[in-house]
Amino acid sequence: MYTGECFLNRLTESIAAYFTLDRVYLCELALEVDSCHLLAAYGSKGQIANPESFQMAGPFGVVIDRGNLVQEMSVLEHFPADIQLKALRAEAFIGTVLRAESDDPIGGLFIIHHEPLPEARLIATVIGQLAPRIGAELERQQHEVEVRKSEARLRALTDQSKDAIFFLQLLPSVEIQYISPAVSTIFGLPQEAFHANPELVFEMLDAQERPRFRQALESGSEEPFVAKIHRPDGLTRWVEYRDFAMWDDKRLTGIGGTIRDVTGRVEIEDALRAGEHYVRSLLESIPDTLVLVRMDGVVLDYVPGEVNAGFGDPEQVKGRNLKELMSPAIVGVLERCMRAGSRSQKLQRVQFEVPSERPRSYDVSCLPFGQGALLLVLRDLTAQKWHANEERRQQLRDEIDQRIERPARSNAYGLTYRELAVLALVVEGMADKQIADELGISIYTVNKHVGNVLGKMNAASRTEAGVRAVKEGLLPRDQAP
Repeated sequence: MYTGECFLNRLTESIAAYFTLDRVYLCELALEVDSCHLLAAYGSKGQIANPESFQMAGPFGVVIDRGNLVQEMSVLEHFPADIQLKALRAEAFIGTVLRAESDDPIGGLFIIHHEPLPEARLIATVIGQLAPRIGAELERQQHEVEVRKSEARLRALTDQSKDAIFFLQLLPSVEIQYISPAVSTIFGLPQEAFHANPELVFEMLDAQERPRFRQALESGSEEPFVAKIHRPDGLTRWVEYRDFAMWDDKRLTGIGGTIRDVTGRVEIEDALRAGEHYVRSLLESIPDTLVLVRMDGVVLDYVPGEVNAGFGDPEQVKGRNLKELMSPAIVGVLERCMRAGSRSQKLQRVQFEVPSERPRSYDVSCLPFGQGALLLVLRDLTAQKWHANEERRQQLRDEIDQRIERPARSNAYGLTYRELAVLALVVEGMADKQIADELGISIYTVNKHVGNVLGKMNAASRTEAGVRAVKEGLLPRDQAP
């Protein structure tokens, strides 16, 4: 009767047959070292008690502790509490420990006989001489088992991985020796297709990526490589290759590594870049000047507005201190605003004027912007203040005109001369700014006149007012829109 590996089975059979023994057991120590697992056994007449393991107590424990044990007879009298010996009806017992190359115990060889063994010492000497050879074989088989287990665990991990794991042999011939199931999900083709055509990974690359990918492979580069692939189902994906090269002397013999689908990451990065570009373009389109500064006044970023506050080239401004760019008085105002904004973490506003031949007025908003930074929004108020004064002057002129003007003709809507003039230019398709330039009045006044015309005529739009004015004879026919 055989169990376990063929060599160990033959060994137990040979020992039992040579010495005419009842039973021979060959065991290995369990990991917890409190029991021995049975690997092989042989019993005369083809029948043996075949426990899965022997507990490390009684004579079995003595063998492991001392290295060997010989009991020619009455073994049960020496170990009366050992249930396993009773079950095996043991009278004689011989055991020797099996050791690894490191001299650590890894198993035991046990002989049990139903009657006294006068030659027990001789048998013990023989199996003691065989023990190193048996121990070496047992250790070899244990290593093989561990390798198989490791391979199985590795295969399970690679088979479950979302990354495709591969090994490409280059010499003596190009051959994919292994590629994991994830390749089907990434590339949309079965594993067998890649074994049949090792160039398939290369062929599915975007044409523009192939030269760079080929160069990376041939050089044995281990830098991550991101490339676009075109799947047979029409989908376009982005994949990242992480390779390691295998060399024989100076020859590249193989490449292993992983392939990961990074489409989501690439799309997010593209969206972020597009978003950053959009935000930057948006900021650059804002007429205000934007200055990102640290609390110590060093400029981190600068986006000039329509009027750049005299700072100059943005690239020459970054890294410089506000004290180098503006007068001490203005910097003092800004620093107080910045300190208040930093303390309160709320928007602060301040206005100041830059003296010169043509003084300029600015409004500054100070906003907390991340850790230890503030955003200054500088708005030029010079033109706005000029327009405000001009509007007051023009309003005065308009009031005088309205008092002395008379309607050019009577009309059902009671439109004034100036309102008729504005309506005529509206019919010609002019915008409010053009009308203001044409009549020499402010755009605010034009807006007021247009609003009056629409209100008096009860018109929903400028176009409706213009069409009705022509049809009803308020304006000449040649002005029809």
